[in-house]
Amino acid sequence: MTTGRPLTPEEQQRLARRERTLKNRRGRRNPAVMPDRLARTSAFAPRKVNLITDSNFTRVYEVPGYSVVEVKGRELGSQHRDAIYALFRLKREKVSMPNPDYRPGTFIPPTRTYYETRTSWRELIRVMGRTEHVNNLLSLVHVFQEIQQVSVLIHEGRSLVELDKIKKTRAIGALPDSRGSAAPLITEVTWEGAQLDSSVTVRYGPSVLQMIEKAHLVSDPPPLKCSALRYGF
Repeated sequence: MTTGRPLTPEEQQRLARRERTLKNRRGRRNPAVMPDRLARTSAFAPRKVNLITDSNFTRVYEVPGYSVVEVKGRELGSQHRDAIYALFRLKREKVSMPNPDYRPGTFIPPTRTYYETRTSWRELIRVMGRTEHVNNLLSLVHVFQEIQQVSVLIHEGRSLVELDKIKKTRAIGALPDSRGSAAPLITEVTWEGAQLDSSVTVRYGPSVLQMIEKAHLVSDPPPLKCSALRYGF
């Protein structure tokens, strides 16, 4: 309800404060698309030095929902966790394009779909909680390169019985008869320059987004005893 009179300076200040408060609410300006419990996931080692870089490295753990997850390619540490956390906290765009390999009557899909996060070095570094300085750009590129070396293999089960079958099947080196998926965490990183405000584009597939939304990278229960093997199970 308005009175028709102009607002006083004090009333204008109160209105401006209220508008700023509404804009800063979580879910409006910075929606939480990544689970906050990511810091406790077994997918990442709680350190950033002395990580295993052997390409045959495999980390295995269980997640809520009775799934078994294999992180393959190299060991990921806290700096990789922070970069993934920052990436999936930012806005993303779904991109669909015709599939040049499509053939009617085959299982090849007619379109290819992927996701892109378009941001800047400054915003990525800020979300990671690091100092906004150009010296951090090269180290961040190296972190993304190391993440690109890793793929995540998910075996989905719907019961404890299925979970037990999955573990026994993988223990003998066979593929479980269950739903699953395998995908790299990041497929491509491109940038326009080496200034803090230069644009950066990170591309990843829809299966990785599903991993995040279904909390496949979040694990509150302790990992399996074989959770940090160099050469598979």
